[in-house]
Amino acid sequence: MTVPVITALPVPPSRGDAPDVFSARGDAFLGALPTLQSEANTLADYLEGRAVDADASANASANSATVAYAREQAATVQANKSTSEAVKSANSAAESAAFAVAAGTAANIGAISMNSNTITETLTIPPNFNAMSVGKMVIADGKKVTISDNSRWSIV
Repeated sequence: MTVPVITALPVPPSRGDAPDVFSARGDAFLGALPTLQSEANTLADYLEGRAVDADASANASANSATVAYAREQAATVQANKSTSEAVKSANSAAESAAFAVAAGTAANIGAISMNSNTITETLTIPPNFNAMSVGKMVIADGKKVTISDNSRWSIV
């Protein structure tokens, strides 16, 4: 959607106008107010949508940065191992990811990240951390998600 435009208002009446000019300007000015209201509301809706998009983008960027940092750390650990240990670890990581998906938790396999749509345990997002889930989420009976201070859980 393109940015909505607010039409300029006509010249308002002035005390110094001749009576017929004052009336004409007053009618034109007052007649333009409903259009201004509608255009302002459309612009407000547009801006709210952009703010929501920006917030989602910021959350996705933060999540990507966290994933990138974790992968960097994992790569550093892998680089310090011998080739055979790295191969064993990679196989183990793939098996762990497959097990995690089967167990209903989150996993990353290549370029695809997956998460279960059901929370089956009580979870706490620690202070100063952000979390993200994708899709409709269900919290199992008797379980809860606690979001600590300065933390956020986004469901996309």
